[in-house]
Formats: sequence, C-alpha cells, structure tokens
Amino acid sequence: MIANRPLLLAAALVTAMVAGPFVAEAQSQDFKKPERLICVSELSSGFAWKNDGWRQTTFNVDDEKFIVQPSRSGTPHEIEVLKIGKATPEYTCHFFVLDDFISNRATCGGIGMGMLVDFKTLRFTSVYTPGFVDGAENNDNTPNITIGKCTPLN
Repeated sequence: MIANRPLLLAAALVTAMVAGPFVAEAQSQDFKKPERLICVSELSSGFAWKNDGWRQTTFNVDDEKFIVQPSRSGTPHEIEVLKIGKATPEYTCHFFVLDDFISNRATCGGIGMGMLVDFKTLRFTSVYTPGFVDGAENNDNTPNITIGKCTPLN
C-alpha cells in the first residue's frame, strides 16, 4: 500500500484540480438558478500570427452574445449554449452534482476549448486553445480567452 501512495496523492491532486472550479461555489438554500441567461462577451485576449511570429493581441467581441438555456434533450442538470444567430449549440454543459449538492457553475466543452458559466455571479469565461498547437503559422485558428457577463431572461 505504501508503494501506491504517490499514485494516490497524484490522483487526489488531479481530482482537486478538476473538481475545484465546480465545487468552489456551493449553492445556498436561498439561491434559485435562473432558467435562461443571455450572456455578452466583454473582452477577449489571445495570440495571433503577426510579422512571422505569434504575438499577444486582443479580439473584437462586440457582437458576441449567447443564450444559455436548459438542454433540448431534457437531461437533468444539462444546459446548452447557443450563439445568437446560430441554430446548433456551441456547447453542451453540465452542473457538478453530488448527492443533494448542485454547483452554481456549469462546465461546457471538451479538450482544449470550453466555457465556465456561473449562475450566481452571472459571469463566464470561455477558452479556445487548439489554434497554436495545430502547427499552422497563420490567423485561421487563433488561441484565446474571453470573459463576459450574463443577465437572467426569466
């Protein structure tokens, strides 16, 4: 059992890192999640290919808005993020659920891209990271992080 201690410690650390964003904000008894949100991107930073190299930059997100709503699949604790003007969801998201505990935060996306929406603070962050690692040295696919705020629609 002692030989497995580093492995158990590593597993506990990974679990804490992965679950931390979900568990960090417990749902209080008097808080009721809004059913639907409209979320507006405010700032976006990242990297772009300029002058034969990757450089820090900002992106224009003035017209980037999302509707966050219960998933059309009807799956409990699942929501979807629809970019205004598009019919298909950008993301399917899940609330962290453990017994009677349901997080205020929904996590969306997959490997290298996604969104974290907090239904209590009404804020979100979204990230897109594959652009640099694909090896292309151009602006067709640029990594970025975006922040924004949401407003309840119900």
